[in-house]
Amino acid sequence: MKQVRPKLLIITPSLSGGSFIALKHLAEAAKNDFNNTILGLGSSDTKNAAFNLIRIPYFRYDKIWGHLASKYTLFGFVSILPLYLIALFYIIKLRPRIIVYNGLVTFLPLVFIAKLLGVKKHVLSFRSLWDKKRFRFLEGWVKLVLTNIDLAFVNSRGTSENLERLIPEDKILIVNHHARAVFFEKRNRQQLRNKWKINKKFVVTFVGRIDEEKHCPFLFKIIRQFQYDKKIFFLFAGEGRLKNEVLRLTEKYPVRYVGYFKNPEGLAEIYALSDLLWSYADESYLSRPAVEAIASGTPVIVPEVPAIGEKIQKGERIKDNSILPPKIGWFVPLETEAVIRLLKKINKERLAFAMRRDCLEFGKKNFKADPNINLVKKLKQL
Repeated sequence: MKQVRPKLLIITPSLSGGSFIALKHLAEAAKNDFNNTILGLGSSDTKNAAFNLIRIPYFRYDKIWGHLASKYTLFGFVSILPLYLIALFYIIKLRPRIIVYNGLVTFLPLVFIAKLLGVKKHVLSFRSLWDKKRFRFLEGWVKLVLTNIDLAFVNSRGTSENLERLIPEDKILIVNHHARAVFFEKRNRQQLRNKWKINKKFVVTFVGRIDEEKHCPFLFKIIRQFQYDKKIFFLFAGEGRLKNEVLRLTEKYPVRYVGYFKNPEGLAEIYALSDLLWSYADESYLSRPAVEAIASGTPVIVPEVPAIGEKIQKGERIKDNSILPPKIGWFVPLETEAVIRLLKKINKERLAFAMRRDCLEFGKKNFKADPNINLVKKLKQL
């Protein structure tokens, strides 16, 4: 007799961005152990045998809506009211054993009702920042609600330490970024460069959410200094509030917008043909694009200012340089002249090319194992 897999419902405010990618990876790792459903706001044509995707038509989170929702807390809660209401319907319909809530904005309003409706286990995916000063009046209530949590998983040691202000350490599991197998595949860079018609250029690529938090305005300033430079070329892949600015840059500067990649194969090609990835980080971890680029053999350059809005406002800096060793990339200050000199030096001395082997080795050692396997084991034990 075939064993019935327990139902796992993942509720997310967004069907785009890094947090959604992480949830997809969880569902893929859990496909043999759980019957997975992802319910979220937004449009996505993702098709994956590992989970059933329920889309609630809505704005894209990686554009203006997400920016406002993360900046203004009350707006964030009010703006996803449709998700709360439809989630209750699917909780009743599906009767999941476990719910994974993407963020506190999803967990806090739903967990009590979900418990009353018979859901046994409640898991929080936390990939943001609890600002103790900003939310000091709410902290007591949030801690009380979080006593209902069975497990939380985070994307770094720093995020774990931040969340420990609210829940016990033994309920937190660190699930670091990793790169899927497609990014480790060997590719012919020359063929890819011919395909994309950027054969003899020094290619600097940005992948991710195109907005202020990821320091894109600073990168735009750098690009404008290379208007007449025939040796360098910039690629942008992703979505975001500043995408139109990228499109305007393509009219006068050595810039190409290659779109938003819905499949990792196309993205892997972009990483492989690039000489350098301009990326971003928080204090204790590199962004997912940086991890994927390193796995592809491409070194990265990262501003030393964390790509988190609250930390940018406070003027914080990344102090732990060990997350990006010198053999695989550079941390840089947000100083135009210093970065321009560095880019010219990297190109002239072919430093990025010389680092490709080290990037591949570092990627295999640090980013190849899928930490979601351990997360699935924890879910099965709940």
